[in-house]
Amino acid sequence: LEAKIKEGANGALLTGYSPITKHDDVVALLEGEELRTFFTKLYDSTPATFSNKWVRVHGTDECTDEHTDYFRFKSSARNMYTCWLPLGSYTPLEGTLAVCCGSHKWAGYNAAYGTEVKDELPKGYEQSSKNAVWRSRSFQPGDAVIFDIRLVHCSTANTTKNFRMSMDTRWQPWENVGADMSSCFVALPE
Repeated sequence: LEAKIKEGANGALLTGYSPITKHDDVVALLEGEELRTFFTKLYDSTPATFSNKWVRVHGTDECTDEHTDYFRFKSSARNMYTCWLPLGSYTPLEGTLAVCCGSHKWAGYNAAYGTEVKDELPKGYEQSSKNAVWRSRSFQPGDAVIFDIRLVHCSTANTTKNFRMSMDTRWQPWENVGADMSSCFVALPE
């Protein structure tokens, strides 16, 4: 976490990078008792999480653009939430998560998903976002942000010479995982 960025080096999106995501300590964090208990209570049933995990490492001047997780997961998502976890102490100057308040309630979530960045936003985003309120804050290890996969979110830009690292997972009730997707999820009964 104290590594400095080499001049000209970039961060990376390490989605599913198993040396990290399958490491015992990381699995204990991302599928551990605290999150399992939270999602068990939220769903009042056995929670499931994608086997795949998302690791984000942002370098200087890097950020994640505005998007929702909905269009990537809508074919398998039934009551799905994203859980974002910072892996260090970060301020908005280091590239923290930012959320667009109330955007999960906007119209336009029935559009088809394509390959353009704009396809990761609900139809009508340009108009709806004109009066949008964005929120971010400083985060510490142990913090978690859990939100509906329709919520428009991004990260602030990392303006420092240090890497900013976070991980995120997707959760839904095990009973909502279809047979065709069961190999992609891990059920976590209490």
